[in-house]
Amino acid sequence: MINFNNSTVNLANINQNLNQATFRDFSLNSGFICSASFLDNSINYCCVNNSDFVNNSINTGIIKFNSYFFNDSINSGCVRCTGFFLGSSINLGYVGVSIYGVNGLTSEQLLDLTTDQIASLSTSEILNLNTDQVQALSSTQITALTSEQVQALNSIQIISLNSNQIAALTSTQVASLTSQQVQALTSTQIASIETSDLQALTSEQVQALTSTQVASLTSQQVQALTSAQIASIEIGDLQALTSQQVQALTSAQVAVLTTEQVQALTSAQIASIETGDLQALTSEQVVSLTSTQVASLTSQQVQALTSTQIASIETSDLQALTSEQVVSLTSTQVAALTSQQVASLTSEQLNAITAKQIQDLFALKLNDSSLVVEDYSNEFESDSILKIRTDSIPFLINNVLNINDPSYLRFETDEEN
Repeated sequence: MINFNNSTVNLANINQNLNQATFRDFSLNSGFICSASFLDNSINYCCVNNSDFVNNSINTGIIKFNSYFFNDSINSGCVRCTGFFLGSSINLGYVGVSIYGVNGLTSEQLLDLTTDQIASLSTSEILNLNTDQVQALSSTQITALTSEQVQALNSIQIISLNSNQIAALTSTQVASLTSQQVQALTSTQIASIETSDLQALTSEQVQALTSTQVASLTSQQVQALTSAQIASIEIGDLQALTSQQVQALTSAQVAVLTTEQVQALTSAQIASIETGDLQALTSEQVVSLTSTQVASLTSQQVQALTSTQIASIETSDLQALTSEQVVSLTSTQVAALTSQQVASLTSEQLNAITAKQIQDLFALKLNDSSLVVEDYSNEFESDSILKIRTDSIPFLINNVLNINDPSYLRFETDEEN
């Protein structure tokens, strides 16, 4: 075995045969070499058999019998008998008998390529990789792919990527995926995208997601979605969110839902919104709620609504409240009802208002003097409240309870005394 490192060998007049030799950074002229490995060399006028070439310049040579080429320039050469070419330039040469590019490499050979070598592959060479070769790429090699190379992958190649390879994709690579490539991702692959990389998806890519893909997002991924991404989710895809995913939404995400998106939420999804997140709904979003959605609110959710949200509920939607929901209203919420809302309450809803709700409401409205409230509460016991006719409750709420002068109350109680 002969090793040549940083050497210049001129064999023009010697016609020397070199077998089982390893060459690096040297210049060889007019030699016959068998079973040799070449790296970063200049080889002129030679015949080479069973050799590996990396980053070499080969001029007017005959290369044959099981040769491997990577990033080589071959001019006026004859190449035959099973040659493998990666990023090589072959000009004016005779090529015959089983000449392969990158797709001729075994999975083991492909795995040996450095990240620089991977990044130097042409998009056509990337496209020619079979699924076994794609799956053989290491996470490091996947990360080394350029955006152009990533975009060159076809749907079959995309689907063949395993979870580790998907997780190895960078934010830049994820952002470079075409809509067709995004749609090709399986549910398992979608769930494997790291949250920071998921945030790189553009609005167009988010819109390209299918309902099945959206439903496959983990809770952590859902929480990681940006406001722009949340607002970009299509109506049909939004309805695919599971109860667990809806619960994972943050207050900021709930607040950026469009009115169309809010209106599209199913009853199960509405009931799954956490109370803290429900309070993030704007007045416009509350107005967009349908009667069915309002009726699907749990008692805890109803109690969590702010006074502004209560006052924003449309009268037709307010009528959808069940007796149980009405009972769950706090005195503050009852006091927040507008005159139009109170007038729209059904008899069943009015009958559902409890004595304690009215009593608390009087205390809330007449809090100018604790003595007056206390005196009035003693005179206006629960039994008396229960005797109030249903059609009198709107009057009490809109008129009696809206007074600001405590003397009105004293006058009424004095008469009773």
